[in-house]
Amino acid sequence: MKPSFVADATGAVEAMIPPADIGRTLDVLADGDCRAILDTTGREPMTAAEISDQCEIPLSTTYRKLERLTDENLLEERTRIQTAGKHARQYERTVEELHIHLTGSGDVEVDATPTD
Repeated sequence: MKPSFVADATGAVEAMIPPADIGRTLDVLADGDCRAILDTTGREPMTAAEISDQCEIPLSTTYRKLERLTDENLLEERTRIQTAGKHARQYERTVEELHIHLTGSGDVEVDATPTD
């Protein structure tokens, strides 16, 4: 499920990740390869092969991690139009920041600030 983005009183846009998805999101963030991919794709959109090379992760593993990250809506898949040849899929990080909060009742909340 996608996080819903809302603007607060100052106009800052944030998202609340639904409680049912928080565990999966935290599992993805605990994965070092996923964090490396998020770091790399935060600079510019990249293809799976470019991410694999940049992060030094085998391509087959990269595809599995990309699927996990897109399922959690932390990455967005787009099409890179090539003027000559086959179009390529590229991936871009969808969030600039994630904030994890423990509430007084012991619940966990994750707020996401989208990329510009």
